[in-house]
Amino acid sequence: MIFSKEKLTRERSQNKQMAINMATIIVSFVLNTCISFFLTPFIVGKLGTTAYGFIGLSGTIIGYTGLLTVALNSMACRYVSINYHQTNFDAANRYVAATFFGNAGFAGAIIVTLGVLTVFLDTVINIPEELIGDVKLLFTLLFVNSAISLVCGVYGYATFIKNRIDLTNMRNMGATVIRAALTFLAYALLPARLWYVGAVGIVCTVYPILMNYWYFRILTPELKVKKSLFSLVNMKEMMKSGLWNILNSLSMMLNQGVDLLLANLFIGAYFMGILSITKSIPLLILGLFASLGCSFHPEYMKFFAEKNMDRLKASIQKSIRIMGLITCIPCAIMFAYGDIFFASWLPTENTVHLYGLSCVTMFGILFTLPTQSIWYVFTMTDTVKHSSINLIKYGVVNVVLILLATNILESDLAKIYAVVSIQAFLYLIRFTTFLPIYSAKVLGFPRYTILKPLIRIVISTGILTVISFGIKYLFISDYNWWTLIFASLTTASIGIVFSYWLNLNHSDREFFRTRILHLSK
Repeated sequence: MIFSKEKLTRERSQNKQMAINMATIIVSFVLNTCISFFLTPFIVGKLGTTAYGFIGLSGTIIGYTGLLTVALNSMACRYVSINYHQTNFDAANRYVAATFFGNAGFAGAIIVTLGVLTVFLDTVINIPEELIGDVKLLFTLLFVNSAISLVCGVYGYATFIKNRIDLTNMRNMGATVIRAALTFLAYALLPARLWYVGAVGIVCTVYPILMNYWYFRILTPELKVKKSLFSLVNMKEMMKSGLWNILNSLSMMLNQGVDLLLANLFIGAYFMGILSITKSIPLLILGLFASLGCSFHPEYMKFFAEKNMDRLKASIQKSIRIMGLITCIPCAIMFAYGDIFFASWLPTENTVHLYGLSCVTMFGILFTLPTQSIWYVFTMTDTVKHSSINLIKYGVVNVVLILLATNILESDLAKIYAVVSIQAFLYLIRFTTFLPIYSAKVLGFPRYTILKPLIRIVISTGILTVISFGIKYLFISDYNWWTLIFASLTTASIGIVFSYWLNLNHSDREFFRTRILHLSK
């Protein structure tokens, strides 16, 4: 994915660049999804459901360490970008230096802290005796990987500043292919061990870092990492601005990541593994929409910096409608054909429970998918305080309700359903009340500016789901990959046409006709 300087710095129109960004995001997602479909059952078959659950749990625990750096990193790119666009390169470089060397210090602290945790890991979480050594080595490698990523994260700012998200996506595609190849070879040729995931992860972290460094030099030659420019004043300024994002990140962990840990502690390692598998597809879809949402952020920042609120409002509404165009498709496919998918994908597992749990999870994130770009509003406007407080309330309620459910209910199966149901219900409340209404408020827009297009998207998803169930019961008798592909393609075709006319306005349709269909021009 290394391009010449001329190609990297070639100017494109704003709409065409956005279309390219979104196209590469979708291609990256399809590639990642296809690889996951093949690798996940392969790894589960080699390791077993219980051991596989620790891969997801390790990521959750490592995510907790990110709280140490959120205050600095959540606002660093904003400070660097604004000063860069204002051609104040000296100030931008001071923020770059503060970010790089500040993260280096945090990385050292994280390594020491997590090193101690790893030594006593088997006393903190439930680990089968035969897996203790393997799990500890997995955690160690992932901790090192996290520290490396943290220190070099500043090099990734260049693609955001220049609105070249497509380069980030193509870099990620390369890393995905490398990860898939190395993981397959390790588990195919060697005795199955958990720690292979951590070792491969380090390799797949070094590759993006090298690419980011190349982009950093070519796209933003004015920016340099210089020790002489490091200042605690700049570091404290960014941390003060991003302080409330610590609560924001903590709330995201309480709402999304803590379920695996609580399942391990209060239900058992096996059901933690079931939950980890169940979440894989919904989280993959959520990751796609989060990436699609990021493709709108440079445009948001530009209009906001120019104080062009009318164009900002139009851009935000456009992002919801465009993301809504495809929201109904994965949701309807999971609701209607999820049992076919799991029966084909993981035939040795309990597909009934995997299907049921995934549907509940998918129902919760249905309301989050079209609005993924909206969270950036609080960072852009530096108004994260109220949103962080609100989100932490939801996170605390989530944990309390899960603790109550796991202690009151007797059946492990009932407990695991309670965990995902509680999260889905809180998602529904949060993404239909707080996010669309408060984000409109901080921007000075009418109260329901953002909520209105969201309602139409949810309705279209419900209609497409009903149509998909009709397709299932009328035309499908055998559960296999071919019937799943037929049904999914039929639903996708109907969904695209249906949503294209229901959710998009004239300018959106023009956007697709003149940009996405003519990217090569």
